[in-house]
Amino acid sequence: MKLDTLHGAAFEDSPLVRSKQYATIGFAITWIFAQSSTKVEEDK
Repeated sequence: MKLDTLHGAAFEDSPLVRSKQYATIGFAITWIFAQSSTKVEEDK
């Protein structure tokens, strides 16, 4: 979740702007379809 504002934006005082603050919420799902059975060792 993120709360953001247009404070300092060049278009802050535009008559087209209805709200100067807004909130966004994000949700993500990841899925691993396949995984290699062969592993590679890392050189250190």
